Amino acid sequence: MLKECVDLKKNKMHTPSSDGLRLGDFIWIGGQYPIDPMTSEMADMDIRAQTEQAMKNVIAALRKYELETCHIMHTTIYMTDISQYDAMNEVYASFFHDCFPTRSVVGVKELPHHAMIEIECNALDTRALEVLCSEDDDKENTACCSKGICE
Repeated sequence: MLKECVDLKKNKMHTPSSDGLRLGDFIWIGGQYPIDPMTSEMADMDIRAQTEQAMKNVIAALRKYELETCHIMHTTIYMTDISQYDAMNEVYASFFHDCFPTRSVVGVKELPHHAMIEIECNALDTRALEVLCSEDDDKENTACCSKGICE
């Protein structure tokens, strides 16, 4: 089995896991905490700041695979205070342009490192499909191609 792992943190938080794993065109980004990977410092104890840092970590993992947020198919967000949903949602939405991925938000009692939020996602590398679709643009049968990916 061919798989590729990504680790963002210079100083792992003693967790036996990868930040990202790729198998074929499927990418799984493990739960990202609001911790700066360069300093190992937690973002401010504010849901907006923590959401922003967690999403930056998701994006950094995606970029290791040369992907963007438009490749995300589904996110799962774990929050310790669901009453902060609207504030989290506002920051989260700012990372996407047109088509939002599907999403689950789960309220939990607590998270490691006293984080207020953890975000994980599944992505799909559609670049090969995009090339095939661009080659089929002049042909009649383009119904199988998804248009608007990362536009």
